[in-house]
Amino acid sequence: MTPTVSPAPSARSPDLVENGNFENGVVCPWQSNACNLAVVSGAMSVTERTQTWAGPRLDVTNKIEVGSSYYFQAEVRFPDADVDNSIGVKLKVDYIDSSLNPSYFSVAESYVVPNNQIFSLTGEFDMDASKLRSLDVKSIELYFQTPSRNGQSPTWDFEVDNISMINDGSSNA
Repeated sequence: MTPTVSPAPSARSPDLVENGNFENGVVCPWQSNACNLAVVSGAMSVTERTQTWAGPRLDVTNKIEVGSSYYFQAEVRFPDADVDNSIGVKLKVDYIDSSLNPSYFSVAESYVVPNNQIFSLTGEFDMDASKLRSLDVKSIELYFQTPSRNGQSPTWDFEVDNISMINDGSSNA
């Protein structure tokens, strides 16, 4: 019998999301933005939202590289909402020059998240320098929201778990 040689396994990029599975029972370092955050049954529960943009935020300033591509995934559940619900994940980029408005990048979104079911939200995005107003970045935040849909602005409570974002190893520079 002749032995076969397999290629060496490639190193998986580290997860850029800190505490994406909430197994430690706390939401930190996630921050609330016009909402309440708590860990309930091993997932981050997002409640008391009054605006579509209200939700959890995570600082990823020193983790995102301009010119790189990323893969994102999270499990989302609306425990008591419409039949179909909308969820969006974005990056907000603020600049050192405060006269520049922030830039927003869509990371992942869906307008067909079923009520009271775990939904796997995935997306890929490029942090393309040509889409930035400046390379002098002050901060980058990853955040969840419920985008308007059919003229409605939903502020349903939702839960999120198993959040992950990795540099997929490709460059768009």
